[in-house]
Amino acid sequence: MGSSDRREPEVTIARVCKMLTTRLEEIPTLDELAAAAGMSRFQLSRMFRQVIGVSLRQYVRDLRLKRACQLLAARNVSITEIALQCGFYDSSHFQKAFRSHFGVTPTQFRQDSMPPGRPGHGRSDQQTAYGSRTTAT
Repeated sequence: MGSSDRREPEVTIARVCKMLTTRLEEIPTLDELAAAAGMSRFQLSRMFRQVIGVSLRQYVRDLRLKRACQLLAARNVSITEIALQCGFYDSSHFQKAFRSHFGVTPTQFRQDSMPPGRPGHGRSDQQTAYGSRTTAT
């Protein structure tokens, strides 16, 4: 097997990842992704896990939650709007997934993400469940 043959799975999965990130609000189906990759659903799922290290489902959830964190920290948009922009079915589904992943609600995350001096600034000098430290000034 030549070096280009060994790189082909990485190239294929990179293409799939790009499709996922560019269509975050409406993630392509597994059938669409498999067709774009030129393989069966099972082959794609197996290759994705081998190359990326997590399942497609986990990868998509992580992409959505990462984007949600960016929106929560950067914009004054409602939790429901963020949920929909990140491809969650509704606010409840989003809040449950967010809390399960980070250990805090989206509202708590938003409050803790605010810079000091802004109204609603969150806990100070505590290690939060999602790994960032805020300190009192």
